[in-house]
Amino acid sequence: MATKQSRKKAVKSALKKEVNLPIPVPDNKVGKALNKKRRLPLAKYVSESFTELKKVTWPSRKESLKLTFAVIVFTTIFTIFMSVADFGIGQVVERILL
Repeated sequence: MATKQSRKKAVKSALKKEVNLPIPVPDNKVGKALNKKRRLPLAKYVSESFTELKKVTWPSRKESLKLTFAVIVFTTIFTIFMSVADFGIGQVVERILL
C-alpha cells in the first residue's frame, strides 16, 4: 500500500506532465509559441485549487453552529413572510377578479 508521501509525489508528477500539440504549427513566432510544451489545463486547475485551499481560514465549530442557526432563522422568517404575502395577494386577486 502506498504511503502518504509516495501518493503526494505521484500526484505532483502527474500534475507536472506536459503535452505537445497534436497539430502542425507554422514556422514563425506564433508557431514557436504554440509548439512549446504546456501543462494540461485540468492539471493546472487542480494544482491551483489545492494551493488556494491551503490559504482558506476555516470557521470553528462554534462559528459554524452560529451561522447555521442564523440561516435557519432567516429562512423561517422569510418563508413566513412570503406565505403571508402570497395569501394576501391571492385574496386580493380573488376578490377583484372573481
